[in-house]
Amino acid sequence: MEHIVWVGLGGGLGSIARYLISLLVLRISGVDSLGIATLIVNLLGCLLIGFLAEAFQLRSDLLDSHRLFVVVGFLGGFTTFSTFGLESTIILRTAGFSYFLLYFSAQIALCIPAVAFGTSMYRAMH
Repeated sequence: MEHIVWVGLGGGLGSIARYLISLLVLRISGVDSLGIATLIVNLLGCLLIGFLAEAFQLRSDLLDSHRLFVVVGFLGGFTTFSTFGLESTIILRTAGFSYFLLYFSAQIALCIPAVAFGTSMYRAMH
């Protein structure tokens, strides 16, 4: 149960951070630049998850509860794209290029159309 609490707290803070960055980008740019804010969040999240995943793997003095709070919770709430980036690099390193290409292609080929399909489902129902 303690692990769930750490992930939940981190996820809430990560979501708040993502929202605040979106507001900051809007304030700086003066336009509703959803794509730019999302790109910034994804890049920052990927940089952080790469750095922190390596730190947690190589340093035995870091607690698992800290990893759950920061990597799974905060960065999971901040951007799931960082998880996709981390998993992609792990798959590339451990399972090889062919499996990586399949995984990456499936994510793009299935997930983006799933958003469009979800939108169409809603419109059909309403």
